[in-house]
Amino acid sequence: MCLAGKVCLVVGASSGIGREIALKLGKEGATVICASRRKHLLESLAETIGKNGHPTCMDVEASISRLLGEFGRIDVLVYCAEIFTYSLVKNKFFECWKDMIATNCQANVVSIILSDMLEKDLAGHIIVVSSDAGRAPFPGLSVYSGTKFFTEGFLRSLRLEYKESKIRITSIQPGDVATPGQQWTTDTMASHQKYFFIFIQVLS
Repeated sequence: MCLAGKVCLVVGASSGIGREIALKLGKEGATVICASRRKHLLESLAETIGKNGHPTCMDVEASISRLLGEFGRIDVLVYCAEIFTYSLVKNKFFECWKDMIATNCQANVVSIILSDMLEKDLAGHIIVVSSDAGRAPFPGLSVYSGTKFFTEGFLRSLRLEYKESKIRITSIQPGDVATPGQQWTTDTMASHQKYFFIFIQVLS
């Protein structure tokens, strides 16, 4: 796909993988809508991208209609917003898990964009940055891994539902990436287990 002139929405663009994707899309000539809840980081990103960068600090689901009205269409959705924390199930971090599930299992955002692409008969592309935790379980990541298994099942079903359309649906499953999100944890016990697990990986 030639990206020049395409309208791309990157959800979770303020840091990490999302930020790098937004920068690359801008370099390829796309109009990049950079979406996140961290305004100061988005403004810096938009300045780096230049005239094609459009920061949008928002609750994405509630603001998509406004974006579609403003830009006319969205050709490419890149959804890489997520909450990643280590926690052990026995330690009952219910609020943390609730936020993680709400952010990571965003079928609503995909549904709204997909419906618009179908209505306008676009050759669109929906890309979700998932995780290798959607293929294999990891200790200390039970709930996080569950959200990624949801993502994989959801996207595979979408491909079957819309295989006759022009829309491409892609899941990207990166392994460990040195991003700020890797440092988040609400559970000291799980954090200790995390470093033990990484240590065992290095030794093997």
